Amino acid sequence: MLLVAAPAMAAVTVTATGAAGVYTVTYVADGNLPRAFALDISVDAGTIDAVGSLSADYDIYPGSIVIVDGEVNDPGSAVCDDSYPDTLGGLGTAGITIEMGSLYADGEAAPAASGILFTFTVSDAGAEVTMVENGIRGGVVMEDPTEDPALTLVVDGTPPPCVGDADGSGFVNKSDVANLVTLLVNNASAPLWKIPSTSPAYSLEADVDGSGFINKSDIAALVTYLVNNASAPLWKVPCP
Repeated sequence: MLLVAAPAMAAVTVTATGAAGVYTVTYVADGNLPRAFALDISVDAGTIDAVGSLSADYDIYPGSIVIVDGEVNDPGSAVCDDSYPDTLGGLGTAGITIEMGSLYADGEAAPAASGILFTFTVSDAGAEVTMVENGIRGGVVMEDPTEDPALTLVVDGTPPPCVGDADGSGFVNKSDVANLVTLLVNNASAPLWKIPSTSPAYSLEADVDGSGFINKSDIAALVTYLVNNASAPLWKVPCP
């Protein structure tokens, strides 16, 4: 399913990619960054039973956040309460409304230009998934709220990216570490060996730490992942 809004000064693509009933929702921003996402996700069979892997960049949930004396006392829940207008039923039903926003002070790191927003699990792996903007909450709101981005929403039933599988073997193993080292050495002309993970030549598979860039910190993140999964045969962790 595709939705496009215009005119625009920036572009945002939100993609729900799934396999075996588990969908990963990612975003890519071209231009200015989004400030918040409000999405309605529904299925034509079964129920949506879980939401996880919530983005650390978009970890404020405007629909239920609690602020006391200017401080965030409770960030709230990414899944909106269905007692509010224009809100889908929630977990355990055929639809959820998700609302996620960023909040950071001047001088603090802004969200990455791309990354994983969240995952959700569908009880019927064969269900058709629909994703649209939630209009009453503003859909995708940019850091400049007057900006109307060119928005693309895509639902894709192909398997999600296997983060860490830098060589595309179908496994995350020590050869991926060597692949990342070679990738960085071959791109030493990039600023500080910092390659945008949105580049067509690379992908989220190599952006192990989800920073939006492929750099030396991804090597450390991949080594840590392998050490933590040393019980897998020869540290060979299969992709989902």
